[in-house]
Amino acid sequence: MKQAITRPATPKSSTGSALIELMVATLLLGVVAAGLVGLVVVNNTQSERLVNKVSNISDVRQAVERIGRNIRMARSVGDLYGLYPYPTDKLVDNHGTGGATTDSSILKQNSVNTQALEDGTVTLSASTFPAPGDPSWGAGQVPSTGWPWPSLYPYSLSQQTLIVQVPVFDSSGYPVMWSGTAINLESVDTYVYQVIADPSNTGQYLLQVAGFPGYGSSMQTSSIPQTILRGIVGPVDSNGRISIFHYVSNANPSSLYTDVPDNVVSTISGIVLNLEVLRKTEGPQPSTIGFKTEFFMRNNTTATVIGS
Repeated sequence: MKQAITRPATPKSSTGSALIELMVATLLLGVVAAGLVGLVVVNNTQSERLVNKVSNISDVRQAVERIGRNIRMARSVGDLYGLYPYPTDKLVDNHGTGGATTDSSILKQNSVNTQALEDGTVTLSASTFPAPGDPSWGAGQVPSTGWPWPSLYPYSLSQQTLIVQVPVFDSSGYPVMWSGTAINLESVDTYVYQVIADPSNTGQYLLQVAGFPGYGSSMQTSSIPQTILRGIVGPVDSNGRISIFHYVSNANPSSLYTDVPDNVVSTISGIVLNLEVLRKTEGPQPSTIGFKTEFFMRNNTTATVIGS
């Protein structure tokens, strides 16, 4: 009887299952890695935006605080010294009859009452700096480095230009008055804020400031413009012009002026500041913020250029 030959059992091959397991593990690892990479990208993007936003807010805050400080201290916007050169004597002699004037052309050109000029109930303030009546800068004086923004000189109150005049005080805290023959002329420092196109970034604007001292001031002439804010992109008006500064008149508080006539200058008591600023300092993720605030002049009263 033949004996049956038994063959040893062939072990099952694990090659197929191991390959499948490796592919599944690789796929899962890829999914997890993709998720982690996406999370890192999103986190980096948000981080860049946050950094840009913080930088944006900080820069805007510093610029706004600087402008606001000048406005709150301001005696006037524009040039309170007026459209016409000041006389060298009183327009009205309160001790006589009829009064005397050394410059009757002022009265004729403005049709104002002499006593009203003396009382300060009317003014010859101008929306342009320097005005011809400005004793510091209105008679052809030029800063040593020349006038900033030459193409815009002389400067006029507008959506892009803010002119603020701050009283000069002596060491005892009293307002400084012009000496000599000038009558009742307050001394003021003048700050001109100007919005100009950024030559390095199309569609963006710079906010710059220059300063001009008055009589008896310790302020140094800073006619080389200083840039205090970059990246301004708006707002713009219906004509596509950048529109930053708006002016509030206490004679007509329901309206905002963008261009201020000379006869309204003395009634301006506040400024509305609108800003839209783009910032992309950190990475390619920019941040844009909008900012609006109002400032009112604490020292503003009806300006009197000529008086006793």
